[in-house]
Amino acid sequence: MAGDDPGARLRATFAAELADQGQLLERYALALERTPDDLALLRSALRVAHTLKGAAAAAGVPAVETLCHAAEELLGGLARGGWASPDALQGLLALADRLREFAERLGAGSSPPVAALRALQAEREAIAEERRGAPAAVPASAPAPEDGAPAPAGFRVVPGKLDRLLATAGQAQLERAALHHRLTDLEGVLEDLQAAVRGPSPVGGRVEMAALAREGARRLDQVRRATRGLHGTIDRMAWDVTRLRLRPFAEACEALPRAVRELCRATGKEVRLHVEGEEVEADREVIEALREAVLPLVRNAVDHGIESADVRTARGKPAVGEVRVQAALRGDRVVVTVSDDGGGLDVAAVGARLRAAGTEAPDDPARLAELAVPTGV
Repeated sequence: MAGDDPGARLRATFAAELADQGQLLERYALALERTPDDLALLRSALRVAHTLKGAAAAAGVPAVETLCHAAEELLGGLARGGWASPDALQGLLALADRLREFAERLGAGSSPPVAALRALQAEREAIAEERRGAPAAVPASAPAPEDGAPAPAGFRVVPGKLDRLLATAGQAQLERAALHHRLTDLEGVLEDLQAAVRGPSPVGGRVEMAALAREGARRLDQVRRATRGLHGTIDRMAWDVTRLRLRPFAEACEALPRAVRELCRATGKEVRLHVEGEEVEADREVIEALREAVLPLVRNAVDHGIESADVRTARGKPAVGEVRVQAALRGDRVVVTVSDDGGGLDVAAVGARLRAAGTEAPDDPARLAELAVPTGV
């Protein structure tokens, strides 16, 4: 059985780590596009690729090992600055996409497709061809030096929450032991009371029974207090477990920088994305729902809201447009707002696009706005 196969368990664990690190590599690539001369970012990205390559070798996944080696070669060349091309970071993003694709397949218990492996080999050959004649890259076999740059992290459970949960669980164990001790004492008192009832002296028995009844009532009160304490601890532990399901709004926005970048490349626009309230927490199902809802809104803002740079300049605006995503708590609700500084939705253009696609365009501008769809990226 796969569950009894240590190798299968190792690959399943590796698949989860691979998904996290692929996301991290993408974030580094997007950051490098903004600050291409940041050696700390380059070394951190190289460290991700090197660490994953070793983990892939240990897990017995040669396809991922090969992919990480290609990423190391690309990043090494960028670090030396001798062969960086306009498409180098696009290539790194493509490698990150492939890592996540492989993670999904490994998580489902399957292997990377043959076509993907052939494409991967072609990518490696293209990288090697581009590197010919360039200065030597940072050695792929050596880990990048520690320089204070953020290290890769795939730890999903917030440590502070886990510490509180463990502390509460420990307190519950102590209180359970105390309650067991109190119950044992109470059982002893009851046994003595029963013996007194069977005693030979009615007067002495009544006195003894009265004393035992008082002691029994005292011990019973202790048990009640211990039970209330245990109930309170269990309630706190249940609350802590519930809080472990909370995820930050930042996770709902992970795909936004890449989507904005790709859409800008497709439309020729320049857009800067701002995300506020990343620390706002909600249940993971809410965060997943927000992930699906916010992405098309941001795409619409870039595609239909923000004007091209020349139009913005003619209107006296900065050439670079801005899209802002804000999350805030309002009572027990998470309120998310997506806004942009563009000229608004061009309903006439939307109607023309719908008609060109063979879709009936309604006359109502509000209805047209609802039908607006972002350009596929």
